[in-house]
Amino acid sequence: MDLSANYEELTFFQLHSEDVLKDFIGIAWESLMNKSKSKSYAHAAVKLNTEYVTIEKLVGKLSQLLLECTKLKVTMSEFVDSLQPILLDKVFLLWESVVVKKEILSEILRKTDINHVEFSTLNWRFENTLASKTLESYENTNLFMELQLKDKYSKKHHHFVVNIPNLFHLTNILEVALNETKTSHVRRVSAIN
Repeated sequence: MDLSANYEELTFFQLHSEDVLKDFIGIAWESLMNKSKSKSYAHAAVKLNTEYVTIEKLVGKLSQLLLECTKLKVTMSEFVDSLQPILLDKVFLLWESVVVKKEILSEILRKTDINHVEFSTLNWRFENTLASKTLESYENTNLFMELQLKDKYSKKHHHFVVNIPNLFHLTNILEVALNETKTSHVRRVSAIN
């Protein structure tokens, strides 16, 4: 696993002492815990004689790295091998912050995880009435559907009764939604790579 490609900005810490990295790790924790951060960013920018935006990007990258290492369950050897070219001997200091706060990072990931709804089952029945005693010509075609969707916590049943024109409309809407899902998935995969 190579983390270095996504975190090249962290070479910034090669030029500064371990205390600076410790301060940034603290600011990243504040950011992850949704505490006030603008004052910390401004103070760090003045102290290091750099721009506010640079500080913001570095804190964002550190926060992302802490969460990603927890999510992917990165081992110490993988972490050190990937980031030592970027952080040199400071890589161990950063690894300690991942290990020490692993439980909190896991909790943050659980809270921010999106509860996706997934398709479970689809049951359907087709009914077609061709004639009636009261009418000379009569046609009534319906489709009865039961769609079951599930998320992490529950399963929900949705019932539909549709005629042929509405069935075509529903099919078109579902195909558009499926294509949009595929497109967003492709965008996510390309962003990761």
